[in-house]
Amino acid sequence: MSNDRRADSTRAAALGSTTLSGPPGEAESVFMFYSGKGGVGKSTEAANLNHHFRRLGKMPTLVDGDFVVQDYILAHHEEQECHGLRMSEEEGYTALAEVITEAEPTSPIIVSCPGAQVEVFNDHVQTILFAARSVGRKVFVLSPLDLHVNSYDHVPDLETAAQGAEIYLLRPRWFGRPDQFRQLNQSELGRRYLAAGRVIDVPLLPEALSRAFKDDHHSLSWIEQHGSGGERASLEGWREKSRLAYARFLG
Repeated sequence: MSNDRRADSTRAAALGSTTLSGPPGEAESVFMFYSGKGGVGKSTEAANLNHHFRRLGKMPTLVDGDFVVQDYILAHHEEQECHGLRMSEEEGYTALAEVITEAEPTSPIIVSCPGAQVEVFNDHVQTILFAARSVGRKVFVLSPLDLHVNSYDHVPDLETAAQGAEIYLLRPRWFGRPDQFRQLNQSELGRRYLAAGRVIDVPLLPEALSRAFKDDHHSLSWIEQHGSGGERASLEGWREKSRLAYARFLG
């Protein structure tokens, strides 16, 4: 076994069942931005990952499961395929399973999930995992955090419900530097995820870009082409740091 593969196996062992995944296939993966807590940046980080894929020449299929404010769709619907699903009920997961099985294999699928829907998500996430496995897609669950304990107290139940997915925790830099997540870092859960290389520090999205996305409903790709000089400069300064944070998923 090579050193890289041995290191991967060691990290995987630290997380036990959460490292299980479906059989490898040619199809692109499913990325679900999910948290049991609202307001932690799920749609923003989903938009960021989408932008990085597009710069690689890939066109992700987008899903917005937030049934209250669908910022994700509003910012992208004129540029690429987007699906608005009600992921507060079983039918939304059945519809997402159909998207996963019918999307082009070369299209990554990026899902912005609603917050505070823990029971519904845990009850139906296996539908998503089965659909992905049937077409050779891996599933990654990316869970943004904030500095409060209850931003990650959903993770143990998620590990049980989503066996078959790879789970990552995102420490957004706008909530503080990595060492400020002391309660997470010192917890048994945090130590396991840090040891397994499953904690990702994602950089601050500049305020000008955040406003353009959330308020004006412009995607980062739109800003790159049509934004003001200041917005394009902000995008250029931020983008490489964000790309490096997500590099493991970009190939």
